[in-house]
Amino acid sequence: MKYKFVLDENVFKHALNRVDKYNKPDDSAMNLLRDISNNCHRIILDKKLNRVFINVLEKLKSTKAERNDRFLFALMKIKINGQKYLFQDYVAKDLEDFQGIENMPDDDAFMAKLAIEEGAHYIVTSDENFETAIKNNDFLACQKIFSLDVKEALKKAKEN
Repeated sequence: MKYKFVLDENVFKHALNRVDKYNKPDDSAMNLLRDISNNCHRIILDKKLNRVFINVLEKLKSTKAERNDRFLFALMKIKINGQKYLFQDYVAKDLEDFQGIENMPDDDAFMAKLAIEEGAHYIVTSDENFETAIKNNDFLACQKIFSLDVKEALKKAKEN
């Protein structure tokens, strides 16, 4: 099965910096993006998340580190291939139609709405409050949208 992921902006930042949510060295977020690309899963982005994604691409392009080459290539494949990258030309902020997600943290609720609107399977976050809010939300569970941390999402992204 091919999955659709909404990635919290922190996932992109962790991938760029090659750290985990505790800022310890870890390539899991980078490998997640690579495996989403290589195994033909999809990333769903709105304007806000797209800006973060583009910023990561630009920072990678401007560095000369050889270790970034494969990661940059995977991100470019995602960006170029419309089958791997679903971009919605709006910021998913208008939550009044989504009564089931009022318990979401204010700065993260747009990702839950984006996941609902675009039929995502998973929201990947390293924000423990957001992850807990997703896991405790019956409306998202009924929509079959689940929260994963980066390492759990990496296991899903490895699936072909």
